[in-house]
Amino acid sequence: METQSPRRDADFSRAVLEDLYCYPLKRPQVAWVFWALTGLVGGHRFYLDRPATALAMAFTVGGGLLWWLFDAFYMHKMLRSFNEDQSTRKQAGQPPRALSFMPPSRGMVLPPQPTWINKHQGRSRLYGDVVVLFLAGISVGAVSSASGNFETIIAIVALSAITLLGARWNALATLPVLRNFDRWSHRLRLYYYVNDLGGPLTLFFRPLLGLLTAPFRKRARAEAWLYL
Repeated sequence: METQSPRRDADFSRAVLEDLYCYPLKRPQVAWVFWALTGLVGGHRFYLDRPATALAMAFTVGGGLLWWLFDAFYMHKMLRSFNEDQSTRKQAGQPPRALSFMPPSRGMVLPPQPTWINKHQGRSRLYGDVVVLFLAGISVGAVSSASGNFETIIAIVALSAITLLGARWNALATLPVLRNFDRWSHRLRLYYYVNDLGGPLTLFFRPLLGLLTAPFRKRARAEAWLYL
C-alpha cells in the first residue's frame, strides 16, 4: 500500500492491510445450524451476507414456513455463491465482501490526508468535540458513583494506553496485551482514514446508531466487528 506522500506510516503498512483484509469462507455446518435454530427469522441468511432477505424472513416468520423449507434446497447454492465471490475478490485484489466499501487492496493509493477532513475542521468541530467529551465524562462519573464498579476506570486506562500507542510509544507495543491493542488500533486507523466518522452528534450517538443500522448497513456491521 502506498500514500501520495513520501511519509511511510505503520498504520498503512502491508501487514496492517493483510490483517484487516481477510477473506473467510462460510462453512456448511454453521449455515445448517443457523438454518435449523434461527431459520424462521433468517439467521442463516444473515450468516451468508443476505441481510435484506433475512429481514424479510424475520418479518414473515420464514415466509409462513415455506421460505424456510425452500432454503433447505437452496442452501448449497447460497454457500457456493458467497465462497466463490469471496475467492474471486481475493484473487483480484478487491476488498472482502464485509469491507466492500473499502479501497482495493492491490495497488492501494491513499491521499496524504483523509478526504473527509476538510468537512470536520474549524472551531465548530472543536467546540462540538468538547461538548461530547464533557457529556461522556459526566456519564462515566455518574455510572461509577452509582454502581461502585471500576469498569469505567479500567476502560479509561485502556483507552489512554491505546492513545499512547497511537503516539508511537513503542515500548508499550512489546507488552503481551498491549501488543494486540497496537494491531487493533492500526486496523481502526486505516478504517477511519477512508471512512468519515461524522460530526460530534454522530459520534456521541454512534453506539446506538450502529446498533440500529447494523442489520441494514454493511459499513456499520464492519465497524462493530472491528471493535468486537
